[in-house]
Amino acid sequence: MPKKYDQDLREHAVRMVLDKRAAEGCSQRVAMDAVEASLGIAPATIRNWMPRPGEEPAATGAAKPRASLEEENRRLRRELAETRRANEILKKASAFFRSGTRPPHDEMIRFIDEHRDRFGVEPICRALRATDCGFIPRKREVPPPPAATAPRKPARAARERSATMASWRK
Repeated sequence: MPKKYDQDLREHAVRMVLDKRAAEGCSQRVAMDAVEASLGIAPATIRNWMPRPGEEPAATGAAKPRASLEEENRRLRRELAETRRANEILKKASAFFRSGTRPPHDEMIRFIDEHRDRFGVEPICRALRATDCGFIPRKREVPPPPAATAPRKPARAARERSATMASWRK
């Protein structure tokens, strides 16, 4: 009775033969003998599964084109870098805040101001979930201190007085 091999095993054996030929530059017969030794499938059976000259090996769902694998590697590397940055931010934040509860708003602002040059504001807010409580809009709405606006008022009043006096003289 002949053995039945599932499609995944067939595709795996063909890939192994093609990879061995590409890596070592050996003949197809030598590559099939090596695959036979590792998988226990007769070389004649593997030869029947091999693509004919001029044919492409059967595409499988498991075998992805090289370009998509490279794209996936780039995506995974970006994710890994973001995760490492977030972990570093959280380590710094845990040392900075030292309490198990959410820190007060002013402490979060101080932490972000101290570490913005190294990490950037957005990654810090994302890691600390500071945008959930509206950190960014609230920080921008803080009015300037009164000392910064005080010198402008007398100068403006003097300009208005001189403009009013000039209009009455005419």
